[in-house]
Amino acid sequence: MPIVVMSNGVANEGKSKESQLNGQGTNHREALLEGHHTHSNGVLRNGIEFTAESSSAIEQGAMTSLKKPPPEIEHITQGYQPVSRLIARLSQDTLKELGEVITNMANISSQQQQPINFNHNASTNGNSGTTPQANLDKKMLLMDFVQKRRAQFIKVLVLTQWSRQSEKVSKLIDLKVWLGKQVKLYDEAAFWVGDLRRGLDGAKLPNPDLKTALEVLSTGKASWMPELTYIPSDPLSPQEVLKGLSSINTLLLIRLNLHESIPVYFKDYTVSSGRATFTVPNEFQVDISIGADNPETPLFFVDFRFIFSPAVSEVPEGQFWEEIAARSNHALEVKGLSGLYSYLHEMVLTYKINILRRQAIDMSRGPWTEAIRIEMHWRRLIVQYWAGRPGKKHWVEIGVHSGQIKDSKGVIKKQRQSSLALQWVRDGERVVEPVALDLNTEALSMESIINHIVGLHVKQILIFLRSRLLDSALYSQRALSHHLTLSTDKPVDSTLKIQLTANKLISISIQPMTGSFALEPASQLSIRAESELNSYSIAANRAPQSIANFRGLVVTTELESRAASLGWRVLETPNIKHEELKRVFPRDTLRLSYFKLPGWGPYWLLAFSVGKHSEDWWILEINDNDKGHSITDSQHLSMSNPSGQIVDHDYIFLSRLAVGSAGICSQFVNCRALRAAKVKYELRLPSGKLELRAPRMHVQYWTLIKTRSLKGFGLKDNVFPRVAIGYQGLTGDGGEALIITQAAIKTPTDFSGIVTESIDNDIAFNQYTGVFSFTLHTPVGQSVVEKVVERLGRIERLQHFMRIIRQHSLRCSSVSLTRIDFTYSQNPPLSAQVFFDGDYPMRLSFATGNPHLYIVDHLSRFLNAEGGFDHIVRLLAVTLPVCRALEAIERDSQNIGQVGIMPRSADMILLRYHNSGVSFDLRLRHRQDNLLWTLKEYDDEKREPAASRQEKLSTLAAELKIYFSKSGAGFKGFRTSIMAEIDAIEEVIKGLHVLVKKHGFNEKTEDESPEVIALD
Repeated sequence: MPIVVMSNGVANEGKSKESQLNGQGTNHREALLEGHHTHSNGVLRNGIEFTAESSSAIEQGAMTSLKKPPPEIEHITQGYQPVSRLIARLSQDTLKELGEVITNMANISSQQQQPINFNHNASTNGNSGTTPQANLDKKMLLMDFVQKRRAQFIKVLVLTQWSRQSEKVSKLIDLKVWLGKQVKLYDEAAFWVGDLRRGLDGAKLPNPDLKTALEVLSTGKASWMPELTYIPSDPLSPQEVLKGLSSINTLLLIRLNLHESIPVYFKDYTVSSGRATFTVPNEFQVDISIGADNPETPLFFVDFRFIFSPAVSEVPEGQFWEEIAARSNHALEVKGLSGLYSYLHEMVLTYKINILRRQAIDMSRGPWTEAIRIEMHWRRLIVQYWAGRPGKKHWVEIGVHSGQIKDSKGVIKKQRQSSLALQWVRDGERVVEPVALDLNTEALSMESIINHIVGLHVKQILIFLRSRLLDSALYSQRALSHHLTLSTDKPVDSTLKIQLTANKLISISIQPMTGSFALEPASQLSIRAESELNSYSIAANRAPQSIANFRGLVVTTELESRAASLGWRVLETPNIKHEELKRVFPRDTLRLSYFKLPGWGPYWLLAFSVGKHSEDWWILEINDNDKGHSITDSQHLSMSNPSGQIVDHDYIFLSRLAVGSAGICSQFVNCRALRAAKVKYELRLPSGKLELRAPRMHVQYWTLIKTRSLKGFGLKDNVFPRVAIGYQGLTGDGGEALIITQAAIKTPTDFSGIVTESIDNDIAFNQYTGVFSFTLHTPVGQSVVEKVVERLGRIERLQHFMRIIRQHSLRCSSVSLTRIDFTYSQNPPLSAQVFFDGDYPMRLSFATGNPHLYIVDHLSRFLNAEGGFDHIVRLLAVTLPVCRALEAIERDSQNIGQVGIMPRSADMILLRYHNSGVSFDLRLRHRQDNLLWTLKEYDDEKREPAASRQEKLSTLAAELKIYFSKSGAGFKGFRTSIMAEIDAIEEVIKGLHVLVKKHGFNEKTEDESPEVIALD
């Protein structure tokens, strides 16, 4: 059992713990004092009403707290020292002092020598070097040392016996510390109450004046307050008020009709409630009145209201209202009603421009960010739209028009009322053609104005595009359709839809905010065309040519994609001179595509041209020369659609176009290859015509693999007795031939129960007859003999894998000629995949989360060696416990710092704890025909631990020595290493990890930096 003793650190620890709990104790006392309330008239002192419900809740809480056990007192753990350390220190000190005693005894012998004796015949009795006094001093010195050390060791003995009851003594220490804390809490509570009492002296309030309060509450006044002797006027009756207002209305009507000159814009007015209300449509309403019946006295301003949106209907009182009232009264005094109208009218126009400016600013901060730019010049608002477009700029000007109409000489012909005016500048030039530029002054909306102008601009661009589009014969003769939709209020709805191919349309629109062209539906080609259109400074002029190029690109891309899916080979543009191209193809040609059909000769091509006015097919004969290619001959294929629409280049059309391309007789190419390899075969012709049904060839397997030209596949002559190769004609696209091969395996039991009837899409297996049937695709005119031999080699390799799987009782989940999936562990379920594709090296793969991913590269090296698959299956079982342990360590590595897992091979792994500076070597070894794992510490001379961690490392080294000396079920320690069986190595590694983790090497010292881990 572990034995501990106390040191002086216990008392210090107790003090530190008390100091840490002082705050908690104070808060606890404060809570107790605040919770101790007394009643006063049914209300607690802190203002909370005391009711029966609250009382029952308090009692219930108290009963609940009494039922709960008290919390455990704090357990003092710091300050304890192990007895082993005390004994070790005492032994070291004893040894040191014993050396000093021996040195002192030697010094006594040298200092106390005998005096010189002139009697040479005197006998010394053997004590020639010392005296009796020196012997006594030595003995006393030695006895004092022994007695002193004996007393110390007796104390250690007593401590050792006492430490057997250390648990009870530890509880006594905990109780002593707890009682000390409680006493300190009581003392601090008394001091706290005193401090609280002294602190409340400054918070006292003066006594209330109860005498004055009683007098005021009973009599309604205070006798000591003076009387002001104010005499209130009598209130007006409703009849008097109505009579006064009627008099004012009468005086106002007389004043306005007889004495005032009312402007034409103030003709709409009403008189009621003692005021005259003048209304200016879409601008304002103003109320005026009179202060006397004398017509010479000026009118005065009463109220003002805006009657358009989004302005406020009632102007709130404040500086703005006072400014309007002052200026209006001044205008009435100086110029009368005309001056009032001029001031208010100009003020409203300026206010409307400011409202539009504020709306424009809000737009620039919202969806129109970076799309518009705003400038203000006096009372002229300039809003530039499509600010990000290259080229000339476009903007809208909103300002106050003076109303002056001038003739050609600049002479004013007519003066009208000033009003808001709107001007449109497009491409840097002012628009003078008649367009609807109405400005709604009743409901101001800058966004509506910009949308209307943008809608007109988009309309002009799309109409221009359509006019240029009709120059093409394809659209003017309705071979391709188009449709234009316009909307000036919603420019996003304005689109120009044009037909690109027989079944593909494109919609061209312009984004209202940015002015950028948008093509829908979106594709890689449309995005490229959008980028090209949006890069032009004057996009409207160059857009028709860009759209024509885009159409040619779409047509050729769609055609090339369909041709490629049919097996046609799309060729790069041959090196043909431009003069020859102009001689063959039309001058308006925009795009050319060249195709190599399956089975065509090396000099014949099929070409397709896209122009502005037509689409044509051509057959070309290409000749190679020193300067590139030249067109020997050409033939135009005339194709037309009876409906007048453009020809649909669908798969049926392309298949018909490729009729006759398979003119090469591929069924005899394999025969020529076998004859060249000197392989005997038997040709059996089926019934019917030879060009419709291909013959079947029967070959003896041993003659097929022994030919020199077919060696290198690693096949044996006893796997298949006979192979049948049949030619089944062309594929659906007419570009490849179908080869059916059948081969019966000698031992079909290797596959029974594991391989199903369908292994791959083009291979089948009959479990009863053991016959493999697979299909090969090959271009017309190319031999398939080598492909057949290669496929048979895969089947042989698969048979070898099936035997090994049966030997180890594994379960296969998927089997094919290129891949095999098998499960090698049930708990947890783990599987592996082996890929073997032709002559490429075999590859091993695991799913994500599989612990064998640590050594997958090393396992793959074994896989491609002789007997590799059998070796891999054995290694998976042997290394699984180790990989599981490494996976658990990696998941837990965030708690102990950086851990490096460095596999050097499948059976040799290095585990390094970088922060702790320790490494461990894990190897698989053979011992007496058994496989055992060896775990030992790895000496890394290049890595030196930090000086501040020497003590921790020494403690870890001591515990590692103890750990490596342990033995248990399935493992045995040898002080410096542990040798474990396969089933026990996982727990050994995890135990080692727990041991290193216990020492908490989490922190990083300043002299340590993260090491780069290079995994092999």
